[in-house]
This record gives sequence, structure tokens and C-alpha cells, in this order.
Amino acid sequence: MSRSDFVAPDGDLSGYRLVVAPNLYLVSDPQAANLRDFVAGGGHAVVTFFSGIVDQDDRVAWRVPGAFRTLLGVTVEEFSPLLPDQRVTLDSAPRRACGPNRLRCNGAEVIARYPGRARCPASSVTRNISGAGVAWYLATALEAGALRDLMRAVTQGAGVIALGPESDGTVEVVPPRRR
Repeated sequence: MSRSDFVAPDGDLSGYRLVVAPNLYLVSDPQAANLRDFVAGGGHAVVTFFSGIVDQDDRVAWRVPGAFRTLLGVTVEEFSPLLPDQRVTLDSAPRRACGPNRLRCNGAEVIARYPGRARCPASSVTRNISGAGVAWYLATALEAGALRDLMRAVTQGAGVIALGPESDGTVEVVPPRRR
């Protein structure tokens, strides 16, 4: 039986196969090293846009995603937010995303990009092998269907089976208690 928890960025990650770090805006060097060590040791991680923007003293990183650049194998060169009703289409599937960001890949494989940007993936999803593990970077807010499809691939690669319509029942989900 697997489990799902909320763990602090500097917490013990050794009991997990997959760590998701959504919008981890402020991160210290030791916290980033914790995630790097987890992946290097064979773990899988998903880091989303707006992570690694500032250090522990709230100073803006010289190059985003800050302390995660090496782990993710990317540098964000430009943020391009969209209005709430605007969307862009990714090239990997007829999926849409919000907020194309221009990236420079420093070893990461591009999984999805905004069409027309062959060298600089925008609105992209990247995958980077780091040590014995894998680090994914979501440089955009994917719509629900695209996010579900991506997370299905990520969890399968990490050997994690989610509970839901496609589950085999090996992961238990406990709903929150009502107060």
C-alpha cells in the first residue's frame, strides 16, 4: 500500500517514489538540495512554474527556476502570462495551456511546446534525467485533461498507481474529515 502526504521541502523524502512541488516560490539552498538528492537517488519529481523564484531571504533568483535549474535542466528566459480567457495549444496533443514561458533547455528533453518555437520551448513540459531519477518541469498551467494525461505518464514512470477510475486499488485515498 502506498501513501500520499504533504511534506515540508526539507523533510525526509526517502519513503517516496514521487514528489510534486507545486509553485514552490520560496526555496532555500538546503531545501533544493533535498529534492536534488531525492531525484539523484532514483526518485521522480514534478516541479511546476513559479517555483524557485526567490531564495530563503525572498531575494529574486538570478536565473529562474533558481536552485532547481540544474535539477530540471532548464532556465526560464521569459514569463508570458495570459489573461484568464486566453489559451495556447501545445504541439504534443490537442491540449491547451495557460501562460507560455520561454525556456532554454540545458539538458532537459522537451515533451510539449508551443508550436512555432522549435529551439525555445514555450508553454512547455520538460523531462530531465538527473542521477538515477527523473525531474519534470511544468512551465505552464495545463488544463485538467492535459494535466491528468501528463500525471498518468509521470506516475507510471515512477511506479505509482493512483486511485481513481483507472486504479487497481493499491493506493488508499482517505477523504478529509469534516469539522
